[in-house]
Amino acid sequence: MSRLKLHLFAIIITALFTGNANAFFMTYVPKLKDSHLVTGQASTQALNPESIKVMVWNIHKGKDKGFYEDFTHYGADRDILMIQELYNSKHVMDSLEQFNDFRFDIGISFRYRFKKHIFSGTMIGSHVKPTYTKLSRTRDREPVVNTPKVLTIGSYPIEGHNDLLIINIHGMNVTSNKAFYRQVDDAIRAMSGHRGPIIFAGDFNTNRQKRIDYLQRNLVERLGFKDMQFRNDKRMRSAFTNLIIDFTFTRGLKVVDSEVLGDLESSDHKAMYFEVAVDTDKQSRELASK
Repeated sequence: MSRLKLHLFAIIITALFTGNANAFFMTYVPKLKDSHLVTGQASTQALNPESIKVMVWNIHKGKDKGFYEDFTHYGADRDILMIQELYNSKHVMDSLEQFNDFRFDIGISFRYRFKKHIFSGTMIGSHVKPTYTKLSRTRDREPVVNTPKVLTIGSYPIEGHNDLLIINIHGMNVTSNKAFYRQVDDAIRAMSGHRGPIIFAGDFNTNRQKRIDYLQRNLVERLGFKDMQFRNDKRMRSAFTNLIIDFTFTRGLKVVDSEVLGDLESSDHKAMYFEVAVDTDKQSRELASK
């Protein structure tokens, strides 16, 4: 049996013998127009171009011990929060209330059929009010659990510059590579025509080398993104292939500082934690070339 078949077989067996097997029967996908939720109110109008602090984290539904304390502590000085596997338990939603000057834009992937107030998805939070937000839902669905993934997208003003575009991804997982490519292509279409800086980050589920190669070829080589490198690089790796699955890609920004919060035990993923600034040299070169 090939490595890929073994990979798929192991995940399906795991799903069948865990609570995930119930997802096929117990979840449903709301209409896209009903899948964008907003909570909280932003307190400022624009980001500081010299310092934009970001945390990117798959929070494992906030169910692990210490999540509330770690999230509220490490998120306290951030300008942007990019969260995957958001789960609107009381515990998680209480943690959001500690950010009393933040607006949170939530993209719902699916809801639980018998607990319709409970959902899972991706989220962007910021103390800056976005110019616009939107969602992009995958056409493909995860096998067995039969759920899609959602990109949450927002455009945030930067003082004296074009907006910062944020694209938050939780990547297709136990699917064909083509389904993953289609999701990345959706993100690329969402950034088409954007004139300002971009951060495209999250849990990409790059559990196969071909997926990483696709990102490098289409983001780094073709579109000029930079693949951010980190101190203390303890990013999450695939249990099956040992490949890194959490990434941050940027364009039009320079890195001031970047690290992985490798000592976090309050999720199965370690948070990517960084500060960037607008690359004014790059913007000057682009203007001069017009």
